[in-house]
Amino acid sequence: MNNREPTIATTIRVLRTCRVELADVDAHGVARTATYLRWMEETEYGFLRSVGLSVSITDQRGRLGFPRTHVAFAIRHPAKLDDCLTIELVSATPNGKTIRYEFQITRNRATTGGTPDGVGIVEIATGQFTVACCRFPDDRLPYAVLIPDWIANRINGAATVSNQQSSISNP
Repeated sequence: MNNREPTIATTIRVLRTCRVELADVDAHGVARTATYLRWMEETEYGFLRSVGLSVSITDQRGRLGFPRTHVAFAIRHPAKLDDCLTIELVSATPNGKTIRYEFQITRNRATTGGTPDGVGIVEIATGQFTVACCRFPDDRLPYAVLIPDWIANRINGAATVSNQQSSISNP
C-alpha cells in the first residue's frame, strides 16, 4: 500500500449536455428529484471513461469499485420538460480512500422557451458526491482501500491542463 499525502485535483471542466425528457419529469413537467442524481452520475461516468477508468475496475489484485458514501444536492430552480441543460463536473478530489466530485447544473435561457427574459445562464442545481475506493473480494464483504496511484494519477492528470474542457454526449 502507498502512504502518499492527499492529492487535490481542481479546475476539471467536464461538460455533459442533455434535454429534459418526458421520462425525467412528473405530471407537472418538473424534473423528478432522482433525475438530478442520474444526470450527475452519468457525468461522473463520462469523466471516468474520458481518463480511461470505470466505476468497476479489475486489476491484478481483484475488483475495485467506487460506491457512494455521501450525496448532497440543492435545487435552485427546477428543470422542466424540454429544457436544455449543461451538467458540469467542476472538480474531482482524490483524498486517501475517497474521491469527492462537485457538479453544477445550468440552463441556458436562450435555448429554452418560456423564460421571462430569454437570456443568460440559470443555475438549476449544485451537487456533491463522495465515493470510496473499495475492493470487492468474492469471499468477504467489500472494504475500503487507498486509491491506487495509477487511478489517482489519471484523475489528477485531468486537472493539470488549465481550463480543460471535455464534452460528453448522452450515452
